Amino acid sequence: MSDIGSKRSLTKQDVGFIENADAAKKMKLSNPDELLTSNDLRLFQKDVLVRNLKEYKLKYYALEKTIQLNQEVKNLKEYYEDLIHKLNRLNSPVTQRVMGKPLSAEEEVKLDDPVEEPKQAENKPVIFDEGDSLKKDIDSLASNSELTDFKMKIDTLENRLKLINEELHTKNNDIGSLKDDIVKKDVSLKQMDILQLELDESKQKFEALKVEYNNLLSKLNSLQLGGHAKTVEGTSTKFDEALKAINDNLLGDLKNLQNNISRIRAERDKLKSEMNILKSQETSIDIIKNIDAQVLAIKETIKTFEIKYASIPNDNVLLEELKSIEIAYNELANSKLDELSKTLIDKQKHNQVVLEFEKLKEKHVSANRYIQDMKLEIETLKKIKTKSDDVIADFNIRDHVIKGKVANLEKKLELSSMLEKQRELDEKILISESETLKKQVESLKKLIDTKTNEIVVIKKELDDSNNKLNENNRKVEDLEFNLTKQTEKYKNLIKKLKQASEKLKNPVLMNSLLEANVNENTPEVGSKLQNQLTNFKQLVYCPLCTNNFKDQMIKNCGHTFCENCIKERLNARMRKCPSCNLPFGSTDVLDIVL
Repeated sequence: MSDIGSKRSLTKQDVGFIENADAAKKMKLSNPDELLTSNDLRLFQKDVLVRNLKEYKLKYYALEKTIQLNQEVKNLKEYYEDLIHKLNRLNSPVTQRVMGKPLSAEEEVKLDDPVEEPKQAENKPVIFDEGDSLKKDIDSLASNSELTDFKMKIDTLENRLKLINEELHTKNNDIGSLKDDIVKKDVSLKQMDILQLELDESKQKFEALKVEYNNLLSKLNSLQLGGHAKTVEGTSTKFDEALKAINDNLLGDLKNLQNNISRIRAERDKLKSEMNILKSQETSIDIIKNIDAQVLAIKETIKTFEIKYASIPNDNVLLEELKSIEIAYNELANSKLDELSKTLIDKQKHNQVVLEFEKLKEKHVSANRYIQDMKLEIETLKKIKTKSDDVIADFNIRDHVIKGKVANLEKKLELSSMLEKQRELDEKILISESETLKKQVESLKKLIDTKTNEIVVIKKELDDSNNKLNENNRKVEDLEFNLTKQTEKYKNLIKKLKQASEKLKNPVLMNSLLEANVNENTPEVGSKLQNQLTNFKQLVYCPLCTNNFKDQMIKNCGHTFCENCIKERLNARMRKCPSCNLPFGSTDVLDIVL
């Protein structure tokens, strides 16, 4: 890949643009009234090269865009194929049965009609145990351990959602293995055995139902409905009281935790401030020790000086000068010590201010943390409240259901005399159900066959799509091969341009070559050259004013004009190219050297 193709705008080295600071280095054309010189020809050649480079650059960008579009089309194909595969897998009846999802309307009608009456018979023994189950639920929710269990259940549900996708893959594999087993073994014999077992179980259930209904008759005669209703209301009020007590305990624990956290943070802030104070004191003590050491060293030098000059008692003038020097030195030392003490005091004050500022910062941070903790606690309390409201609503619904079931039991007691006659009818219904189950098994076999046919069709479609993908890959490889060829062409052009620019740097050689060529040629060739020069002048001069040379170029379209014409258009807010009507601004204009 070339350097020019990787850039979005032409550089100074490739085209010849210069900044405003290098305006003195611009190469200007000759007067418009005179013939074009070799310098003018060289500048015109540069302009032509710029245009060719721009065309090659546009082609290169178009090829890059086509390659990107092909890659995006491939990615979209793969994405939608995966989505279609997942939807077909989820909508299949086998996965719906495995995951416990509801079947379609047609399948529900087939399966629900013959099973309605046994369901009524199965729901009867559950009614008596729901009152006891409610009491057990109320007692269990009253403990704090039950709340933790709810949290653990929520976490397990979240993990379960993550594992659903993995289970889908495993279930699909299991379905395939089950299909193989169905083909290998005789399904009809097993189903007949299962149906016989179900008939035996249903007979046992009917006998158990008889005994339970007889017990119900004896119990309901002794019970009083009013007292039973009072017990139900008492259990609901106990449950509400238990929930309130749990909420109060939780709020108290939260308040205690908040107080402990605030106390710990305050102690931490105090310890940090004390540590900072100790550090500042240690630094001040070190400074004082250094000053004392310097003072002792000065005193020792004074003593050595006195010992050296003690042998000269007659020089009174020197002694007086030394005394005056000592006095001046003592004054300077005292002044310096005062300044040092002031600086130490200022440093201590500064350290105290910094410590107070850090304390305020820490308090502010702790306050923000406390606010965030409070917000989180409020949110948790709201969630707990919503959960408790949901639980209360569920128990209220259960109360209404229990009352309705009691009324239904009264009606069912009246119909208990008809159960013996219905038993014979139920046996006949079970026989008919067995026949319907056989029919359903046959229909399921047919469905499996149809699904296998659909799978074969889908495999064929996948093979076709794979063939298309291979064709697209071949096309992409051809495009990449063409790109490599074009990049090599661009590199060769850049080399030629660099060679031409190196030749153009020596205008003396170019002039000598041109003069030699003109002298050698005939006068007819000279007239042709003059015609070419006139055409070159038309290209070099501004097309708007035809007086000035082309000094500036518009980035967006590449058309060139003089500086005065472009400024007049910008000032008049005529911000469109006069040759192609593309919009441009002051930042889209570049200085050029032709």
